[in-house]
Amino acid sequence: MKDIESGKYGEWFVSDYVIDETLTAMFSISKNKEEVAKLGKNLLKAFTLLSVPHVIFLDAFEIFSKKNKMSFTDSTLLSMANKYGIEYIATFDKEIKKHFKNCVDS
Repeated sequence: MKDIESGKYGEWFVSDYVIDETLTAMFSISKNKEEVAKLGKNLLKAFTLLSVPHVIFLDAFEIFSKKNKMSFTDSTLLSMANKYGIEYIATFDKEIKKHFKNCVDS
């Protein structure tokens, strides 16, 4: 995280799908909407938000439909990285690591 925060890997981006997944999962676990909303506000301040446009959605669906174990949200990340020239993805996800060469453990 220190390398990511220091800018070693460039500007931070997060997709709206990742924010959606994160807030949904945290609310499902905690049932505390106030705290989850606070987390959301902090995430939105910390990152540049990228929205998943239609062209990325369609490309991600093609990735998702292939015989791999990647989630749809992860497929959107892979598509965005490829289409926007994003060099690094911060993740613990083993499936993304199989399909993207520059993954950084977050």
